[in-house]
Amino acid sequence: MIYDIYIDDKEVTHGNLHLKRITEYLNFDGFSNFVETGTYKGGGVKWALNNNFTKVNSTELNEGLYNESSKLFEDNINIIIHNKDTVEFLTEITTTLKEKTVFFLDAHISGSDSSHNKNHPNPAIIECKILSEDFYDINECIIIIDDARIFDDNFKNDMKKQFDSKGLKCVYLDDTIIFCNEKYLK
Repeated sequence: MIYDIYIDDKEVTHGNLHLKRITEYLNFDGFSNFVETGTYKGGGVKWALNNNFTKVNSTELNEGLYNESSKLFEDNINIIIHNKDTVEFLTEITTTLKEKTVFFLDAHISGSDSSHNKNHPNPAIIECKILSEDFYDINECIIIIDDARIFDDNFKNDMKKQFDSKGLKCVYLDDTIIFCNEKYLK
């Protein structure tokens, strides 16, 4: 079994509905930072604001989507939208974070109007490696990987082994993989 906990509601498929369900299973008390790869049209940022995160950083490689999201959130000083490659972005931002952080990894291609990074076509693999090796305290973060259906079992098994060695649980929830310390599960 790849997952420690497997929850799949076939009625919850794509979009932000599964983000709403995440709050049913995870405890975000004490978390102030939300870091997202793949801003797209700002759904993850809006979710973070609705869940009382006070520091939101998100990156979007597609310049048009970056401009759209930057304009959407320009009046909120707690939100910074970056226009960077996710590997560069995570490498930089993980050195600045010293508090509990939720990482929402969603930078893979998901349609004709989303980004495609020719250098990192599936950046989640490298993003997870950065987080498991470079983040100051992996036990004080929650890692959410969206669209689990696009990843093969080898990726899922490798990530589980990588984060198991750090003491994190692996939860499958409605097409989302979550790695976190057991204390953050409700």
